[in-house]
Parts: sequence; C-alpha cells; structure tokens
Amino acid sequence: MTTFVAAIILANSGSGVNNVKEINPQAQHDAVRDVAKMTGMSLYAPDKTARGFTMRSIEMAKLPGGELGTKEGYAIRMRFINKNTSTAFDIYQTKGSASMDATKHMNWLLGKGVFEGGVSKHDTFVSIKRDSMDLAFVGGLVSEPSAKELMKRFVKISP
Repeated sequence: MTTFVAAIILANSGSGVNNVKEINPQAQHDAVRDVAKMTGMSLYAPDKTARGFTMRSIEMAKLPGGELGTKEGYAIRMRFINKNTSTAFDIYQTKGSASMDATKHMNWLLGKGVFEGGVSKHDTFVSIKRDSMDLAFVGGLVSEPSAKELMKRFVKISP
C-alpha cells in the first residue's frame, strides 16, 4: 500500500478557509477539486469550514483491492486545524465497499495504518455514506452532534 502526501498543502499564512465572516470556501473547494481530478472520483467537503478552523492539507493514498471486498482506489484525508485552540479534526473518504457499512469500512481503513494517526478513545468518530462514498469525521473537542451537522452539510466536488 503506497501513501502519497498530496500535492496540496494550504500552510501559507493567511491561506485556508475560515468561516468567521461566513465566506464561501472557494480556496478549499478548489484544492479538493484538484485532488478529485487526480483520483478521478467525486469528493465531499464542508460547505463552510467549522468556525476558527482552516484546511491545512489533503493527503491521498492508493489502496489495493481485494481485502474485505474492497476495490482498488484511493483514500483521502483532509486535515483541519484551529491555530487558536491547537485542536484538529480529519475528514476521511473512500469509495464504499459492497460488503461493509460505512462505519465498519472506515474503522477498517483507519486500522490499516494507511494514514499517520487514527482514532483515540478521546476522539469523536462519526461516519456516513454519501452516494457511493464512505466518509468519517475524527477529531477531539468536537461534539458528535456538531460533527454530524458538519458532515450533513458536505457538498459534492466533482473532478
């Protein structure tokens, strides 16, 4: 399994997206669209980034097919950071598996070590299925209802 740190890091000072002014997250969506083009699959992103958080990076990993009925494809991780509180959350997504529901599939993906990190007992973990994609929210100091609301408002970004 090969992991590629994607080509898109939004770490420059003043870049990223902050919805304090309720701005349209165009820079974030442009970055997600670039990764969607590289992977050839539609991705999901928040309609507005959680208050105080900025998208800092997008990573993608090539996944081999075969395990637990999964097909070859990509897994994506979007990292969001709040510099004022030193908290972060990640959004993971990959094409759904015919043999697993979204929660089982995302737990399997996170347990594979595809990306650095994972879920601790202190993290909020929420997963959903949107169209043919399985998505997960993993982060600390964010309530489950807030995570679900953020994910419910995801917008589809096509290549």
